[in-house]
Amino acid sequence: MNNGGMNEMKTGNIEFENVDLKVDKIGNNLDGKNIAMCITGGIAAIESPKIARQLRRYGANVNVFMTPSATEFVGVKAMEWATGRQVVVGLSGLAEHICLDDLVLVAPATLNTVSKISLGLADNPVTTLVASALGAKVPVYLAPTMHDSLLKNPIFQENLSKLSRYGVDIIEPRYEEGKAKIASTEDIVVSVMRRLSDSKLKGKKILINAGPTHGKIDRVRYIGNRSSGELGVLLAKELHSKGADVKLVYGPGNFKVPDYINVDHVETPDEMLDAMKKYVAESEQSGGVDSVIYAAAVLDYVPSEFIDKKVRSGGDFKVSFKKTDKIIGEMRREIEKSGNAGKKPFQVTFKLESGSTESEFKEKIYSELLKNHSYLVVANLLENVSHESHKATIVTPERGFSWYETKKEIVSGLVDHMELRLPVIKYERVKVNSQEFESGSLNNEFLEPYFKFFKQIGEYLNSRGVIPKYGSGTYGNVSMRVRDGFLITAKQADKSNLSIGDLIYVADVDDKSQKIFYESNNGKVPSSEALMHAKLYESRPDIGVVVHTHDDEIIGTGKMPATKNAYPCGTVEISNEILKLVSENPDSRAFELKNHGQVFLLEKLDGFEELLAGGLL
Repeated sequence: MNNGGMNEMKTGNIEFENVDLKVDKIGNNLDGKNIAMCITGGIAAIESPKIARQLRRYGANVNVFMTPSATEFVGVKAMEWATGRQVVVGLSGLAEHICLDDLVLVAPATLNTVSKISLGLADNPVTTLVASALGAKVPVYLAPTMHDSLLKNPIFQENLSKLSRYGVDIIEPRYEEGKAKIASTEDIVVSVMRRLSDSKLKGKKILINAGPTHGKIDRVRYIGNRSSGELGVLLAKELHSKGADVKLVYGPGNFKVPDYINVDHVETPDEMLDAMKKYVAESEQSGGVDSVIYAAAVLDYVPSEFIDKKVRSGGDFKVSFKKTDKIIGEMRREIEKSGNAGKKPFQVTFKLESGSTESEFKEKIYSELLKNHSYLVVANLLENVSHESHKATIVTPERGFSWYETKKEIVSGLVDHMELRLPVIKYERVKVNSQEFESGSLNNEFLEPYFKFFKQIGEYLNSRGVIPKYGSGTYGNVSMRVRDGFLITAKQADKSNLSIGDLIYVADVDDKSQKIFYESNNGKVPSSEALMHAKLYESRPDIGVVVHTHDDEIIGTGKMPATKNAYPCGTVEISNEILKLVSENPDSRAFELKNHGQVFLLEKLDGFEELLAGGLL
């Protein structure tokens, strides 16, 4: 409904776009979403054009409905200009009142309109549309605005409570000058984005520390650093708008935190660590923390002693320092101790370096990623940081280095990386059911970082001779948890000509017939190898990668059981042998098979390097 826009105008046979109606995009959170914006009769209606334009800047199509009294505060033409669309001010035979939008926003929402909606009345375009939306289970948001005495009216409060029980969401007003003023444009737009988010981060519990910390010297002096906390706050805001449940532990930065962010304000490194530990403990009963982002500039040294008074001026003043506990290490131990509801959080760390060449910088940062068991590191050189620029790179376990020039770009890039990767490192059980499996297809943009990892492992295996040559090639299979299933190589992982097309996405396994089908040039090829990988993920929710290597002697002598049209490992007997070994040794990560090579179970992408470093190969 209301899809007839005014963005394009016709003159004779020529069509052109009215640039005066355009807005500059600042995000894609609402791309393709249709918002029904309902305006009622209050002075806050003068904010409506701003709200509509901001929704459009995030990609929304805004369809406006107005009560008769609303037109006395803001003109129909103003809203047509703000939205680029025709405005509904009365009902007609076109059935404008039937809600086909993704969300209904009543802003401002007066006492009169809220009360009518609560009673089920439908006497104007706004109340009729809301009645339809409630029946169609379309989300409805109200942004009340009125004098304080009207807001406290017990009948009005009862109506609000009633609507809340029916699933209507209330955007809390700002309380100023004895009035409940309409919420800020930012608060309203963020509420809409959060509700309509289809991000993979929606519902994820994400803990962030940000800002500087202080080391107290006396009652008035402290040692600190120049961090503003801006990047951490921007990140918290973006993740919140994506639907994540964000907890921000914020040092004494000078960048304001919006009221909609759940924040603990702290000052010292100890206070920051205590607040983070407390949140992890509280989250244990509600599913645990999904991700921890260490964006704060935590002091490495603080005064050894706090002087509980103001030290008088004059003369030399010597201060000794002590080393602080590393929050990343302390938090990792705390999370392991608490159990975190069986989850291993997706860890992101920030790192500032100086005085390094680009190649030295890359090596230091990648080493930092491995040392701290991080999935991503956001890093920059001090020489590249100024008021005008904030050049940084995001480093991935596959040695990917993505470069960004501004804080906004860094936040956008980091969230993109998290959306791609956080749902991948899953520790839930893989579903193995009796539905027939058809190999899925994933776009190359999604597969690229994982393909690099598969190829890296294969090349390493080949170079080390871990999988000896046999016939025209060598043998090895690698798989990795991805989304609700796993990726597995459709041919030997150590083949030098492995391509993205050789990765198969497995979501369902035909457990009944003990088979899974690879898509190959020869059509569907059955193999129990993938079934074995699926059952390993099911039985070991702590693992994220399986590497299966093969023994040349067994293959060469023909002692290994074979299945026609299957890869050499594609037998139920071999799969059951591996599964039996794994189940009998729940704490082991490396297995030597009696008849069939080795299997390695890894937690994450860099786990293979950890196994090598530990001398297990």
